[in-house]
Amino acid sequence: MSFATVYLFSQSPRVSWISDLGKYVGLEIESVSAAETANFAEIFPLKKVPALVTADGFKLTEAIAIYLYIIAKSSKPEFAGVTEEEKANNLRWLSFFNSDVISAAMGMFMGQTDEVKEESREKTLVLLKYLDEYLKNCPTKFLSSNEILVGDIFVNKLLQMIPFASEFEKIAAYMDAVKEHPIISGN
Repeated sequence: MSFATVYLFSQSPRVSWISDLGKYVGLEIESVSAAETANFAEIFPLKKVPALVTADGFKLTEAIAIYLYIIAKSSKPEFAGVTEEEKANNLRWLSFFNSDVISAAMGMFMGQTDEVKEESREKTLVLLKYLDEYLKNCPTKFLSSNEILVGDIFVNKLLQMIPFASEFEKIAAYMDAVKEHPIISGN
């Protein structure tokens, strides 16, 4: 029996991997296209994606809340962190990339003018420089832990979209290490 259904836009790096997350933590999650679901607006009146509905009818929106809920209900709650510090730092990076980095980077692709695209590129560069510096002095192997957490998967998926992210030495090494995780590598 499926644990949940997640409605999403399949091309979104924020959630296109959510079924793989479920598989990794031992839960069956069906991903369906919100755009191809005739009654999506009846189920979720705000039409926000991603949107999750469990087998018992619990509904949830917002990507970070969905990731953390899935992990909390799984056999691998440590994938969101073990210590309170790991959990908080994992949430920090999820939030930072889901807000600051996505906002900056999307302007590079969707900006209406070359000026807007260049401003977005500059903002993104500042954020990537910050991340690269953090990684240089990071006390753990990954962003929040010596183990890969859900935040690392999310960050890696978004970094893959930014054409110049791998030009930063520490970011490139980090991305190479995280891509070995089964959620990304498919192993």
